[in-house]
Amino acid sequence: MAGLCSTRFLLLAGCVLLTYFLLMDVLLVHYIRSWKPKTSSATSAVDLAHYSPFSQLSVKFLMIDHATTYVHSPLAELFDIATGFSRVFKWITPNMISIFHGILGLIGAKFIAEDSLVRRQVGVILFEARTVLDSLDGVVYRAHSRDKSFTSVWGTLGYNVDITADLLGGIALFIALCVTVVRNSPDRPTGLLNGHTDQVTSKPTCSAEKVTRKTLAIYLVSFGIRFLLTATVWDGYVRKYHDIIESKPDDVKLALRTSICHSPTTLFIWWMWRIVNSSAILEHIMVAVILDKVWEYIKWTHYIGWAILIVLTIATQIHLSQISKVLGV
Repeated sequence: MAGLCSTRFLLLAGCVLLTYFLLMDVLLVHYIRSWKPKTSSATSAVDLAHYSPFSQLSVKFLMIDHATTYVHSPLAELFDIATGFSRVFKWITPNMISIFHGILGLIGAKFIAEDSLVRRQVGVILFEARTVLDSLDGVVYRAHSRDKSFTSVWGTLGYNVDITADLLGGIALFIALCVTVVRNSPDRPTGLLNGHTDQVTSKPTCSAEKVTRKTLAIYLVSFGIRFLLTATVWDGYVRKYHDIIESKPDDVKLALRTSICHSPTTLFIWWMWRIVNSSAILEHIMVAVILDKVWEYIKWTHYIGWAILIVLTIATQIHLSQISKVLGV
């Protein structure tokens, strides 16, 4: 089935994006060397000429996914700098933006549940716009707050509203993926997974594969549980690292906390969470939808996804225990 762009163009764009992420990670290592964990940040306003995506380094920044760090957040921040959005529209609160991006997520999920590949790809665009707005609510919050640090404000109304909007969008997306996979279920004699007939050649877009509805249900439910568990575990570990490393007064064991942050073990664990957290999984799914390979992605990551999550969780727990002892927490 024809989409908005050719497969060759999409693959080329993917290679360019991955190269961009790699180069930005190399630059990030340079900035980390001079970074010291602090309780807050009072970053002054900047203009477009002096903007840097690395100006607000924090534990959360170093554990969040590449697309958010290098695409969504910079877009939101540059939009606010260029338009003065947070200053001009002071009556628009972060919660209002969160509610709107939750609604946009529902609309995007509706498109992703459509039979047409073009409509599903439009749904991806809407979901990406939702993610930029998800970053914008944080930008607006920091602009209106005294604390400019890139951290979550756990337990507040804004945090709960944002989490609720994310949860609704995630549930809607999961339902849309289930509809897409089951509608094109490979157990149908005339249907192939994600498989439609090519409008030009009238040939199936993928090879035949027999999969029972029970197997589909197991894989889909397993994916949904893993996605939700990953989001919960990641958020919990970001909070634990923040409490241990960033919540102390700046003069309390700052050198030791800085040394821990610069440790290769710490950076490796945080980098692994960058590529497997729920936001990263969401981006993987978006790519799968664009390429019309949803089932393939869910199937290929069924076992390895759980294995990585379990191993990384154990490694993180051990690491947290060790640095807690070192810092006397």
